[in-house]
Amino acid sequence: MEVQAYAFRALQSAAKIFRALGDDAAALEADERAATLQRQFLGAFWLEDLGTLAHALDARNARRG
Repeated sequence: MEVQAYAFRALQSAAKIFRALGDDAAALEADERAATLQRQFLGAFWLEDLGTLAHALDARNARRG
């Protein structure tokens, strides 16, 4: 889980830097990649019945609370 969080934050930071440099296209791409990563992460780890994130995925990608 931590690696995905680091990647998400890095993409958000990259978008901010690109905007500051005036590169709106690169900022948009970084924002879109961050949003995609967030959707994928939540799809894999969100436990709807508990309203929280799983701590891990097992070998069969089943969520483990």
